[in-house]
Amino acid sequence: MPRIYNPRVSDNEIAKALEENDYQLSKTSRVLGFTRIEYLRDRVMKNPQLARLIEGKEQYMRDIKKTPENDFIDAIYQAKGNKNTIAKILGLGISAVNHRLRKHPELQEHVFLASEEQKDIAELKLFELIEQGNFDAIKFYLSRQARDRGYGERLEFNSRMDINNNWNLEILGLEELIQLEAIAQKALTE
Repeated sequence: MPRIYNPRVSDNEIAKALEENDYQLSKTSRVLGFTRIEYLRDRVMKNPQLARLIEGKEQYMRDIKKTPENDFIDAIYQAKGNKNTIAKILGLGISAVNHRLRKHPELQEHVFLASEEQKDIAELKLFELIEQGNFDAIKFYLSRQARDRGYGERLEFNSRMDINNNWNLEILGLEELIQLEAIAQKALTE
């Protein structure tokens, strides 16, 4: 069972770890074994000596104070929509980024747009490779976009099977029946 709170860490150990990790709560909480950054933040804020120690430290203040929306949006586009990279750019924990995104749907829209922008760039690079005659790029594109013309690595069927037909399962062996049951179970759960 994971530890939720690490009370065995002394205030001196917290102070030393904060200093060693540039006063970044996310890094410090991981080093000390706290499962959530909030537990370390609460412990620091409740202790006047620790609070004074970190007072004015830019990295710590980034964690404590709310990041301005414009900075958050800039980080989203700089990170190309990747949430872990957004957290690193802002000096926040991933849970803080996810929490902020959940509370602000307009920021989620920016993550979507940044991600779509990256897909557009990748698509343009693929087209450039195709125009240069890159066989792997051509093959990849045809296998994904030209299946209707017979390209691709697997067969696809566009018809539906009538499940009301009478099936003669007596002609199947035991192994085939077991495989059929496994396939049916998988199809029913998806």
